[in-house]
Parts: sequence; structure tokens; C-alpha cells
Amino acid sequence: MAIAAGYAATDELHQAFLPSRSASMSDVLLDTTGATLAQLWIAWRTHRNGDTLRGGKSSATQLHGETSISLPVARDTEDQEER
Repeated sequence: MAIAAGYAATDELHQAFLPSRSASMSDVLLDTTGATLAQLWIAWRTHRNGDTLRGGKSSATQLHGETSISLPVARDTEDQEER
């Protein structure tokens, strides 16, 4: 949240030097509020799904059980000629 607030403040400072733009403290507050709400929403979704940053199960694992990925195996050309 602090990064978003700092970025919003520096963006408004930059706009103060542009002839076609103006700086506004309300824009900084709106940007910071939006970033805060986004972080709260992500935290709520993560908590609701039971995910943790310390090794908890992911949403996909909870919905579909343990998952594994199988990759295709390259076959030797001689094996392909026999078919």
C-alpha cells in the first residue's frame, strides 16, 4: 500500500509540471484507496480459499485434489519406424 501511495504522489508531482495536466491530492487519495481495496480483496479471497503464504494448499488442489503434470516423452526414431 505504501508503494502505491508513493507512486501516486510522485505521479501527481510529475503532472504538476505538465502544461496540460494538474496535480490533485484527491487523485492520490483515490489511487491509494483503490490499491488498499485491491489488497484487502486479495487477502479476503486468499483467506476464504484457505491459502497461506506458508505452504497451505492452493485453490486448485482444494477443488480438484492433488494435481500432477505429465510431460510427453520423446521417442526414438527407430520406435516410430516400427509402427
